[in-house]
Amino acid sequence: MAKILVVDDSKDALDLYCTVLRKHGYSVAGYTSPEGALVFAKKVRPDLVITDIRMPGMDGFRFVKLLRSMPSLSMVPVVFLTQYNEVKNRIRGFELGADDFLPKPVYHKELSLRVKKVLATAALRRQQLVGSLKGTGGGSLRGDFSEFGCSTVLSMCELEGKTGVLHFSNQVGAIDLYLADGRVLSARVVRGSYSPPAEIVRRLVSWTSGHFWFEARDEMDVEDVINMSMTSLLLDAARFADENAQG
Repeated sequence: MAKILVVDDSKDALDLYCTVLRKHGYSVAGYTSPEGALVFAKKVRPDLVITDIRMPGMDGFRFVKLLRSMPSLSMVPVVFLTQYNEVKNRIRGFELGADDFLPKPVYHKELSLRVKKVLATAALRRQQLVGSLKGTGGGSLRGDFSEFGCSTVLSMCELEGKTGVLHFSNQVGAIDLYLADGRVLSARVVRGSYSPPAEIVRRLVSWTSGHFWFEARDEMDVEDVINMSMTSLLLDAARFADENAQG
């Protein structure tokens, strides 16, 4: 039974979504508070998150950034609830890796069909990425940002305890990340302007286009200059992106 987390500051709307989804056989948890939803998600990893965008305090975008900064939740599919005419919100949502949008008011039949489709697509995508990570020698992992975001790739490497070099490139530049047992030790700009290692990761996480591939190694003789867990590293990148957006 798929577990679905629904977040909406409107109690009436929340109750409606939860009732419809439960009638279709899903296990559903509903929260009017994004903060409470994050606590729940850490304890019980949901298979899908449906969240409103416009909420007081923490909006849906910030909620999803924090959610996907945690390795165990980085690949959880997300559906945003939005108004029909909110084009800017749709664009921003896609930049965050949204899997789908549900226009408000939400129709019961459309809700169940969209949820079914997103869950099926997410299961296939995760199977493909995990299969790549477990390929011969670990060297078969490759793709582009239209398939998997940087945060997702890093989180899966942590979960799989990968050791080697992750190569990233796009029209702007090329970056190498050095990993040992799933932790990022250091980073290097191969093509582009120099930045300190932590700054390189912040820049990389914001990339929305480009390619990546993994070069497996038995061991990594590189000094740990990052000195942060993957969760802390991705949270730092999310905070950095927020500050830039507000500035």
